[in-house]
Amino acid sequence: RKIVFGAGEPLALSGEFDHSPAATSLRSGRVRTGELLLAGDAALEAGILSIPRLAFGRAGDELISGSLQVPFDFAAAKSAQAFLSQPGDITADLLIRETTIADLYRIAGREPAGVTGTVRGQLKANGTLSDPIVDAGWMLQGICLEGQEDQIDPASASLQFSVREHRLKLNGQVTQAEIEPMSIVGELPFHLKEWTDPDGASGSFSGESIDLSVVLPPTSLKNLQEWVPAISLVHGNIYANVRVSGTVGNPSVSGDVEADLPHLRFHQSELPDLKDTRCHIQFSGTEVVLSELKGTAAGGSFSGRGTVDVSNLQEPVFDLSLNAPEALFYRSEELSVRSNLAVKLTGPMSGAQVSANVSLVNSRYQKEIDLLPIAMPERGPKMPSVSGPRAARTVPTVGTAELPFANWDVDVHFTTGDPFLIVGNLATSEVHADMRISGKGRDLRPSGEVRLEKAKATLPFCTLEIDLATLSFLPEMGFDPKLSVDGGAEIDTYQVRIHVYNSLFHPEYILTSNPPLEEE
Repeated sequence: RKIVFGAGEPLALSGEFDHSPAATSLRSGRVRTGELLLAGDAALEAGILSIPRLAFGRAGDELISGSLQVPFDFAAAKSAQAFLSQPGDITADLLIRETTIADLYRIAGREPAGVTGTVRGQLKANGTLSDPIVDAGWMLQGICLEGQEDQIDPASASLQFSVREHRLKLNGQVTQAEIEPMSIVGELPFHLKEWTDPDGASGSFSGESIDLSVVLPPTSLKNLQEWVPAISLVHGNIYANVRVSGTVGNPSVSGDVEADLPHLRFHQSELPDLKDTRCHIQFSGTEVVLSELKGTAAGGSFSGRGTVDVSNLQEPVFDLSLNAPEALFYRSEELSVRSNLAVKLTGPMSGAQVSANVSLVNSRYQKEIDLLPIAMPERGPKMPSVSGPRAARTVPTVGTAELPFANWDVDVHFTTGDPFLIVGNLATSEVHADMRISGKGRDLRPSGEVRLEKAKATLPFCTLEIDLATLSFLPEMGFDPKLSVDGGAEIDTYQVRIHVYNSLFHPEYILTSNPPLEEE
């Protein structure tokens, strides 16, 4: 009547059994655990298990119904291999009424996987256990991640599949409000008995062919701005056609993914708009080819090409390059930085090499400065400070602990193709640079020099001229370069000289004059 296992939910069994040496039958059998109920009639006679009525329900609703007949020998039930090797015909006719995905997980004894939606379908089968003939159709509706229903429209999917002579044929379609209907068509080997072989006999069908394709027609990307917070506007579409062919033991992936973006705008005003951007990726065997990447950003063009060897999915090998003449790196009201950029990424994922040449062109810092009234009191001299994008207050550490990037080798060469200009009502100068940032990704170190030339600062009652100003980067000092600045000014009859030294974040200075003056 009732059995309780441990402290779990009660498992109630009821029904009427008839047993004889020739046959056993169960009439109106019921198994209930919580809200789930399995009910039906069954008979076991001459090695055939017949279930003419089968019903599975929850809270009074019938979710699955149908009938089933399979060969059944208690001696063969000791393993899946032995069970599937039994001779004799099978018949099955199952109907899944509209059921929530969460309920199906509970029927299988598992917690729901955080996916909402419903499923319904039908399955018919005959033939034998080792060589079944199956026809089935499934319909999934309202599929969405739990908690995302208000952000993304749910998707629907239909799938038809059939099994004949150990071949599984698929034909399906996925639809969603923001994309064009995506089709899934294919043919795969189906060897249920071999898949359950613990001795690895499944290798016997490794030479069988597979053919599976997924096609996404040209689909608008207008909703990308709702999914990616950094994007404020996007015009364009994407197309994908991916095919898996070859054999089970040696599959081959081929196809295309194309994206056309006439206009892409970001919320951050410092980031330039992308226009007329096009990307074309091809799959061929074990190689992914970036055959085309091009576009314009704030008047500068960019292009990229290369390949990724995916023969080992755990360790892809890169050979990619990106070139961007006069690319806009940063732009604000005061600062504009452009460069001729050439970047290469080569080697395996675990230890790739990144090399780049960055040559600044058409770049400048332009600032109009308001002088404080001379009459304002001061309590002695103060060192100047500079604010701006990512202005550092302490010595920065450049690098990442994230793997695999921490193990990558990096070598970036910075130069000034054109002098970097400082322009303003009080100060003008040219900046020339030749330096590198290199090392492992976890610890990048600079080396080289940045020089200030033709520098003048217009101060009250005088003009300060800088004879020489250099920042000397040494690997052992990191991003706190050695500082050397020499300059002077003539004030009335006095020749005043200044020398700034030590390091950028710990500067010291000496003031001298002729005739001599107090330092204050």
